[in-house]
Amino acid sequence: MLFDVRDAPDHPTGQARAAAFIEQYKAKLPSLHHKSIRTTNLVERGFEEERRRATVIPKSRTEKECLKLVFATLWRASQR
Repeated sequence: MLFDVRDAPDHPTGQARAAAFIEQYKAKLPSLHHKSIRTTNLVERGFEEERRRATVIPKSRTEKECLKLVFATLWRASQR
């Protein structure tokens, strides 16, 4: 059923399938519905690292410097 939610053809269908899934399992698994989902996806890790670095490093000065930071973050993550 989770694959059906993920592979829904459009957003409203996915929401309806998710609601049906939650309704079916909420009594058995009360902690099933979470507001956030952790992922190991490389892109998501890059976004997280970018947000972390943006708070440590002063304001980004140019678009080129921002791209360098994103590239360096993704490069380092891919090396792991």
